[in-house]
Amino acid sequence: MNFENNKKYYLPRKVTWQIIGGIIAAIGVPFFFLRQMGFYGGTMIALILVLIGVCIVIFANSSRPSDADIENCIAIKTKDVMERARMYIDTREKMIKAYPPMTFCEYDFSEADSEEFLVQRGKDGRYRTNKYSYAIITFGQEKLHTYMYQFSLTKDWEQDTALDYKYTDLLSAEIERMSHIFKFGVKGIETKVDFESMVIRKNDGEVIFTMPVRHAADVDKTVETINHLIKSRKDEASGANSI
Repeated sequence: MNFENNKKYYLPRKVTWQIIGGIIAAIGVPFFFLRQMGFYGGTMIALILVLIGVCIVIFANSSRPSDADIENCIAIKTKDVMERARMYIDTREKMIKAYPPMTFCEYDFSEADSEEFLVQRGKDGRYRTNKYSYAIITFGQEKLHTYMYQFSLTKDWEQDTALDYKYTDLLSAEIERMSHIFKFGVKGIETKVDFESMVIRKNDGEVIFTMPVRHAADVDKTVETINHLIKSRKDEASGANSI
C-alpha cells in the first residue's frame, strides 16, 4: 500500500496546477490565428502550448487517488481477514447455528479529534477516513465472541483485537449516533458529518466493544440478537439460582 499517495486523497484539493495548465493552453489558442496573418510558425507554437497545458491538467488530476483507488486498497488489505480472524476467535465453544456470524466493515471516526485523523468527502458523496475497521461477531452458547481488524490507509499500522464475553456479564448492545464538525477544502469550510457505532456494555455500564457501522437491517438484527441472548442467559441463570 502506498501510504504517501493515499494521503493525497485526504488533503484539500488544490487547483493551482489545473489553473496553470489551463492558462498555458489558453495562451496557445491565439497562435492558431497568427498563421492567417503570415506567421507560419504559429500553428506549431499553438499545438505545443495547448499540449503542454493539457498534459499539466491531466497530470494534476491523475496524481490524486480516486474513490475507487481507496476502495481497492481496502479490498486488497481485507481479502484475507477471515483467515486472520480464525487465528483469534475461540472455536472451542459450540456456536449457535441459528445465529450465523455477522461481519461489519466501515471507515472509522473514533479518533476524529486526533491530529493524525484525516477525512474526505468522495465524489460519490461518501465520507472516507484514513482508518478502517473490519469486525466479526459470532454467537456461542454462553459467550459472545468479537474480532476486529483495524488499519490505517496513510501509515504502516494495523491491529487485531479478539475478545470473549459471557452474556451474563453484559448489559446491552445498542447503536450510538454521533456527529463531528470537519473542515473541508482549501477554504476550510465547516461541515457536520454524522456517523454511527455499535457499542456493547458490561453490567457496570462500561463500553467494552465499539464498532463503526452504517445503519442497515443487519446492524439492527445483530443488536437485537445480542440483547436477546443476554436476556435469555440471564433469565436462565436466575432460574437456576432460584432452584
